[in-house]
Amino acid sequence: VIQDGPLVQLVGDGIVQENMTGALSNALSNMPQLKGKLIVLRTITKSGEIKFSVRKGRGALPSLNLGSVMLRAAAMAGGNGGGHDSAAGAHVPAVKAGLFYEKLKSGIA
Repeated sequence: VIQDGPLVQLVGDGIVQENMTGALSNALSNMPQLKGKLIVLRTITKSGEIKFSVRKGRGALPSLNLGSVMLRAAAMAGGNGGGHDSAAGAHVPAVKAGLFYEKLKSGIA
């Protein structure tokens, strides 16, 4: 677990199955300890990409549209992403995961 300002990143590489990221990030977003935070869960896919699932914790950045931020950040990192106001996801090449995360951070600033 890495806390980075309003972001809390959980690295599930090799632990969280790619088809479970949405359900797990949803559950985490309801935890009182993560109130006001953006939960960023990542895992590696069978194809070797990094899958990100992001959720707003209760009360986190109400004016931010996560879907738009994820769409832009993923495109800048050679991947694809999108979603809704409070829940979004992306797939990016593993070698671009760091760039994606930096673009995600700058998109919420």
